[in-house]
Amino acid sequence: MFEVIKTLPVKLALILLALACLLGWILFQAGKHEARISGDTNKQLIATASASDKAAEPAVTPGNIITVEGNQVSPQTIVGGTVIPARDVTLTAQLSGQVRFLAGREGDGFTQNTLLVGINADQLQAKRQAAVAMLQNAQAEINNAQVEYQREILSPKSQSLSRSGGMGLPLMFDQMFTRPFSDIMPGGIGGDTALDRNADLHAVSTRLNQAQGRYMQAKSQIDEIDAQIADSRVNTPFPGIILERMVETGDIIQIGTPLLRYADLSQLQIEAQVPASIVSRLSQNMIIPVRLGDAEFETNARVEQIFPTADARRRTVTVKFDLPNNSRAIPGMYVELFLPGNRALQEAVPVVPLASVMFNGSLPTVRVVGEDNQLQLRMIRLGERMANNRVAVISGLRIGERILSRP
Repeated sequence: MFEVIKTLPVKLALILLALACLLGWILFQAGKHEARISGDTNKQLIATASASDKAAEPAVTPGNIITVEGNQVSPQTIVGGTVIPARDVTLTAQLSGQVRFLAGREGDGFTQNTLLVGINADQLQAKRQAAVAMLQNAQAEINNAQVEYQREILSPKSQSLSRSGGMGLPLMFDQMFTRPFSDIMPGGIGGDTALDRNADLHAVSTRLNQAQGRYMQAKSQIDEIDAQIADSRVNTPFPGIILERMVETGDIIQIGTPLLRYADLSQLQIEAQVPASIVSRLSQNMIIPVRLGDAEFETNARVEQIFPTADARRRTVTVKFDLPNNSRAIPGMYVELFLPGNRALQEAVPVVPLASVMFNGSLPTVRVVGEDNQLQLRMIRLGERMANNRVAVISGLRIGERILSRP
């Protein structure tokens, strides 16, 4: 009896161990079955997505496929250029001093005749006050000289009683007898009253002229100081924006120091160095295809100016082209200009309809149909526009390849 009781715990432990192993095997088989089901579901989803992608592609039908043709066009010469503002100036200091005021920063716009830079002009203001005082003194001297001149005209000193010596009866005797008879007495006894009057008039006139001269000198000093004070204020010459600041508030500057670079961005141009051998193919107001940036946008430019001389070292001529207002260009951007080539050297290039070209992110692409009728998306590089809404392809496509006419 006691031996049976001792063996019961051992048998119970073996039974529990067997049940645990059976349960683990059942869970393992259930996991494998679930993974198999999930894998089949993913395959079905991938197959469905692939089918939907294929359904999204345009249908490859004989009526939607065209063969790329060739056309004889003149070879183009690609010349690089830089976008510049039509009006771009560097404002420099016309007066030495300390920068007291500086308006705005790069990118800020201003109207015409707006103060941009102010230079300390306290010393000039003090000089102007001194010149104004000199002007007022000169004006007082002029007024005094004019009064003396008018008095000499109306009441000559040579005939004035106050100019004769003596008093009482001697003075009256001198006025009644001596002066009237002095001009006819021999030897000039008594003096020449006419000569005295002319001398007095000349002396008064000289003082008046000297006073007027000092007035003009003081006025000239004021005008000179006012011009210097005006140079202490640098205003905008036209509506535009600040491209670059070259000084800061508090800087000490000298005459000729660059202050700001200022430009009008309402009209942009392209400046290019065109080889002298092909510049003769350009003419005023000629329209030239242009590609902006890294082949991201195409537009047209008009020949605005052809410089009359060539660079002796580089053998190039500077040419400026006007860009349209909606060109998306910014100053400093690199551009490519497609200049006309030699018409005697025409060559066949691929030509496709514009409707077959897609612009994905401004990059032109076409759908090429392979030999197995599989579609391939291919980027191309466009050339000049042609008649009947067609465009030449510079690279990325060959004559004879098949593409979708309407992708």
